[in-house]
Amino acid sequence: MDKNKIHAKIEERKRKIDEKNQVVQEAIKRRCLQEHKKHAYLSLPHGMINFSAEQIQYLKQIYGQRSYLGIPKYSCKYCNAIFWYEERNKYDTDRAHGQVLYSNCCKYGKIKIPPFKEPPQFLKRLLDYSGDGYSRHFLQKIRQYNSMFAFTSMGGGQY
Repeated sequence: MDKNKIHAKIEERKRKIDEKNQVVQEAIKRRCLQEHKKHAYLSLPHGMINFSAEQIQYLKQIYGQRSYLGIPKYSCKYCNAIFWYEERNKYDTDRAHGQVLYSNCCKYGKIKIPPFKEPPQFLKRLLDYSGDGYSRHFLQKIRQYNSMFAFTSMGGGQY
């Protein structure tokens, strides 16, 4: 085969792949629009960052393609901090004959962390999943609130 025929075949394959990708993207977009009708809250412009419903649904659709380790099922035997298996201390776990060990939390019990205190009533009310309108609004917008307070506590005003 001469170079022109090889080049033409390569270009034809690229074109077919592009067509298939376009069909898949259109299918995802249609599915996102259908899902949008089920979740009207996605289009509310009350948040600090206003993504379109299509953008949010698209991210939800492609999230399955990302690396996700599942639910963290393991805990530190000293402080009961919860971890994924992949976060274990590999060297010490190998030496412990199969016992999974973690050191990122309390350094094998060397650091003692006091238990959480009971939150104030108002915060407890905001974090209640079965709560009133305040808690539903807060839980829907918790990421925006966290971003807002993180930005204000950067110390960016100091020169």
